[in-house]
Amino acid sequence: MTKPQRATRAMLPVPARGLAAAAGVAVPTGLWLVAPTASLTLLLVEVALTVIIVLAALFGPEHVSQRAFRILGSRTARRS
Repeated sequence: MTKPQRATRAMLPVPARGLAAAAGVAVPTGLWLVAPTASLTLLLVEVALTVIIVLAALFGPEHVSQRAFRILGSRTARRS
């Protein structure tokens, strides 16, 4: 018996990746139109978390810094 494969972004066909990207843009935009306060709150939380990760990467202890750089690398890596 073989292990079941876990679906990854690289395994999705090109149209599905395009739909995922469109949903990634459409959902925050729709939320901004429907509930601007909730959207602003989520935006501020995302910015705050990004700042915390960057500060941890730059000024944290070595093991924390390494993990933060891994998180930043995985969030900004370009996938083809």
